[in-house]
Amino acid sequence: MEVQVNTSIEILAPASVIWDILIDFDRYPEWNHLFVSVKGTPQLGATLTVQMSRNMRFRPKVIQLRQKNELTWEGKLGLGCFFRGKHSFRIEPTANGCLFTHTERFTGLVAVVFPRGRYRRRLTENFERFNQALKDRAEQAAQ
Repeated sequence: MEVQVNTSIEILAPASVIWDILIDFDRYPEWNHLFVSVKGTPQLGATLTVQMSRNMRFRPKVIQLRQKNELTWEGKLGLGCFFRGKHSFRIEPTANGCLFTHTERFTGLVAVVFPRGRYRRRLTENFERFNQALKDRAEQAAQ
């Protein structure tokens, strides 16, 4: 079973500006409320420590990294058959700036019930708030 949450927003800023903000984990507390903190280095194969709330912390591995284009990390419980989450950020140039796409794909046994109903709506809303905060910060930096 697979469940996916997809959000996107157009940002009127160059990919390099958006990317620099996205991978500057130390400054996340200044602008985003989705991730309390992200520790580690955004490089392929690195393990990050991601804290989403006081009680929700996990250690995903960076599985995709394309400079100024894509950052994807994957976290799992146990061997991954119980729960696996793949979190992805993509930046694609457009005529006016960039399209920023923010997704999460859940697989495993818990994915059957975990991201449904109220939780899925709340997660989508949180992704959209993250996207808007990134847009505001990037557009301001681009001026």
